[in-house]
Amino acid sequence: MQILLITLLLASSIRNEAHDDAGNRMELLVPQPLTTKGIGHDDSRCIKNGDLCITLDASGQLHVVHSVTNNISEDYSPSSIGPNGYDCEISLWPYAVETQESSIIGILCRESTSYSGGGASSTELRLIELRKSNTPQQILSIPVHAYAMIRACFSEEDMESRAGACHDEYTFSGELFLANHAYDGAPVFEFETVATSFPGHVSRYEDSLSNPPLSEADLITTANSRCSYRRTFRLKTGTGRYEPDRSLPECSDYTSP
Repeated sequence: MQILLITLLLASSIRNEAHDDAGNRMELLVPQPLTTKGIGHDDSRCIKNGDLCITLDASGQLHVVHSVTNNISEDYSPSSIGPNGYDCEISLWPYAVETQESSIIGILCRESTSYSGGGASSTELRLIELRKSNTPQQILSIPVHAYAMIRACFSEEDMESRAGACHDEYTFSGELFLANHAYDGAPVFEFETVATSFPGHVSRYEDSLSNPPLSEADLITTANSRCSYRRTFRLKTGTGRYEPDRSLPECSDYTSP
């Protein structure tokens, strides 16, 4: 199992650090030591060759240093990046995409909520294109992680009926990576997701206690075929935003906190 996990992690790393025939590159942003100069910074990362460095400070302001321009941009405020700024807990996506004309970075936006005996969280990836002397443009928003745990037992009778599994659990994981079949122009992205539920095929929109009693054989994690999918995202002419090759399925039962 440990060898399999290491293999999967290496495969994911190789796939995320990639380039296409158009010269677009997706590169890992390596965490940097925190600086004590100027504003107190929370998260600072650079691509391996140091050509691009990004810092996200405690106020949500982005500071970008690009070696080509040797310019520090401190005007990337939350309101300049999205219409509503940040209404969530934010962090840097650990990758950047370098194109011929711009840099594409990502903000991870996490929301969470608590329930009686449970809780839920969801994280959305917001891709932002940075062009010299232009306003940052949000070009893609997709869910990349979610987890929910919903209480399902309220009495000893419920515990027996549920075979001791007193919570329904839902997970969603999405991975965005650079496609290798772009031969010119803007990068093309592939997006792959996996959604699961436990125990078995449960639903957040149904009362689990109304189902037949569970046995030990029912206590398994099951993939949801509707919300486990793959899509290709391309830049749509005239909009400046990325659109999928097919519409995304309705998965709010997995991706909403």
